Amino acid sequence: MKPRKDSLAATDLSKSAYCEQQVVLDRKYGAKRKEFVTQRASEGNRMHVKAHREAIRHLKRDSRCFIATSVYGPDASQTNRLRQFRDESLLSNWWGCLITDAYYAVSPWYVRVIERSASLHRLTTYMLDRLLCKIEKGKGE
Repeated sequence: MKPRKDSLAATDLSKSAYCEQQVVLDRKYGAKRKEFVTQRASEGNRMHVKAHREAIRHLKRDSRCFIATSVYGPDASQTNRLRQFRDESLLSNWWGCLITDAYYAVSPWYVRVIERSASLHRLTTYMLDRLLCKIEKGKGE
């Protein structure tokens, strides 16, 4: 996300309290900044973009967890732990997002299947219990 050409940076605004004419001249003829000021401004812009992306990622988090909800219930501690694992581990990198997208594409269908098969429901519960054990083990290391 680049700053708009018609917007003022915070440093420009702070300068206007001192000398508004200097801000106008800098905008018209170009401000001559020292190298370290330019570097810090660039770093600040990068940090802003990073914070913005993190905020967007946080807003995109949702409470869906189809299979765990079907097996454990919507507010069960196991379901919440799997949601937490998704949000903190999977959604923090590109391959985890890919896995999550694939899960959301397949899981509604899979839930309909396991609701009709008691043995598949038990197998799914067993597999999720094992996954939760691995997640907890990995958390302790």
